[in-house]
Amino acid sequence: MRRVGLTGGIATGKSTVAQILKKQHQCAVIDADTVSRTLVTPGSPALKEIQNEFGNDIILPNGTLDRAHLRAAITADSGKRSVLNAILHPRIQESTSLFLSTAERSGADIAFVEAALLVEVGSYKNYDSLWVVTCKEDVQISRLMSRDACTRSAAIAMIATQMSQTEKCAVADFVIRNDNDHAHLVNCVATALADERKN
Repeated sequence: MRRVGLTGGIATGKSTVAQILKKQHQCAVIDADTVSRTLVTPGSPALKEIQNEFGNDIILPNGTLDRAHLRAAITADSGKRSVLNAILHPRIQESTSLFLSTAERSGADIAFVEAALLVEVGSYKNYDSLWVVTCKEDVQISRLMSRDACTRSAAIAMIATQMSQTEKCAVADFVIRNDNDHAHLVNCVATALADERKN
């Protein structure tokens, strides 16, 4: 079974690509963001560690994680981002390994791991191939403003905390450009998948 990493900057469309792979091509896909959400349910060990590191303000009255507060904290301080990654990444890796083993046992010929930081943490090297979803910066900014209902300056600040798209594309085996409409993206994914399966 081929193991493929799927990544891209914020609001470039990597989750849309993952959905196309899952729904239109019936590929096995795991989303590290979804895994991380399940790891921080109220009372979980990971949430307790985050609370210890970031303070009680990080927890909402209902006991859930205040994601907006956490996002603001790690955007303002790269050290805090590293602390959060140290708490979550080993647990995400464990869940990902289990997913890949299960997919292979079920007879899948290919499985995708969608994660934001594959290049940053170097884990893309653990995969047979790396797909990077990219788009023009103006498109990225407008999508982020629309998605998060934030200002242009806030969107630019969020993007600035991430590795550049150029750096990610430099280590990609396949680059999926997502500047056009959905139909164009669907065609790009189908082409890349066909090429991937030839490897």
